[in-house]
This record gives sequence, structure tokens and C-alpha cells, in this order.
Amino acid sequence: MLPEKFIASLTGLPGFDETAFVETHQVPADFTAVRMNLFKPFDHSAHPFMHAKTPVDWCAEGFYLTGRPSFVVDPLWHAGAYYVQEASSMFLHTIISQLADTAKYYKVLDLCAAPGGKTTLLANYFKNGLVVDN
Repeated sequence: MLPEKFIASLTGLPGFDETAFVETHQVPADFTAVRMNLFKPFDHSAHPFMHAKTPVDWCAEGFYLTGRPSFVVDPLWHAGAYYVQEASSMFLHTIISQLADTAKYYKVLDLCAAPGGKTTLLANYFKNGLVVDN
């Protein structure tokens, strides 16, 4: 149940549909998002988790998987071939692609890099540059 004060604070905002908002947030998600590591490609068609994936619209390397597989039994996950990450965090890819040219050399500093999902996204995007995380 969503807090009544929270719903009240959204009421009256342009485009806010209370019924749709409440219904959306009461249905449990039956999907998990992952982002591929461009530095460690693998054959997705032969992978047990990746055969039924749906692309994330705003990140070419991002995909939705049905359900939540047990990633700890997958050697490719341990090897860093893909990263389990909320699709909303992958929106950083869209923002960067509008602001930065991948052909140029950039020095990027990620000061809030725990656990490192967005840092790996930055490293994949700025593959000709330097990404430092803290």
C-alpha cells in the first residue's frame, strides 16, 4: 500500500493518473534487467538466461529477462560478462550519448561508485578514455 501523503503530494501534477500509478506499483515485477559488458562478448543464444530477452529501449546493451534467474550459478556473471542492473540506471547511457562523443578521449571520475554498475556502463561507453571510480 502506498502512503496516502505521498499520493496526495502527486495529485494535481500534469499527467498524473492516480489509478494507473497505484495499479502499477501494486503489481510485483516479474522481470530482471541486465546490461552486457562490451569488453566480454559471448553467444547469447546458447546462454540459458539470455535466450528470451527483451531490449531496454534506452540502452543498446541492456535487456530484460523474464523472472530473476539464479545468477550466482553462472560463470559468465562471475566473469563480468554482464551486470544485473535496474533499467532506470541504464538511462545514463542515453544522457551520455547526447553529451559526449565516443571518438574523443575523456577522463571520467565516478565519485559514488558502489557497487559499480554505472561505472561499468561508463567504462563501456568511454572505451577510448579513462574512467576512475571511488
